[in-house]
Amino acid sequence: MKMSEPEELLTVVDDNDNVIGEATKKEIRTKVLNHRSVHIFIFNGNGELMICKRPHFKQAYPNQYTSSAGGKVSAGENYEESAHRELEEELGIDVELKKIGSYINYHEVANNRVFHQLFMGESEGPYVPDPNEIEQYEFVKLDELEQRVKNKKNDFAEPFIKALKLYQSRND
Repeated sequence: MKMSEPEELLTVVDDNDNVIGEATKKEIRTKVLNHRSVHIFIFNGNGELMICKRPHFKQAYPNQYTSSAGGKVSAGENYEESAHRELEEELGIDVELKKIGSYINYHEVANNRVFHQLFMGESEGPYVPDPNEIEQYEFVKLDELEQRVKNKKNDFAEPFIKALKLYQSRND
């Protein structure tokens, strides 16, 4: 008989993003708990952004394009630690990251708030995409991506669209 791994504990926060505890993904869904997430934008040397298509079997945003990497913040991690872990898990890379900003996404399906932080970095790879997280990836010029989002909004995960707007609104 094979022993199953314990479920990962995630950071649970109040309505102001203050840590109040930890819970499993299932508990977050069933108890409608707020939690934290990170998005990472990876650019190549040509200034193109890597976008990744989520597999069809994912519960949230199946078959939709999203950030280069991202995920929920584990218990005991801060946002930046989580961003580095997600890069390693999903793309097999670790690069210097710069924080771009924060935003909140109200998750209609789960009926909770997800506090997001967006980071960016640059890499030419090589990449080792995790097939459980990434079905395919491509690099896109930002102006082309803006048009794709405008013309085919349903092809993109809502939190990614918010992250892209945050990235485009920065003043640096």
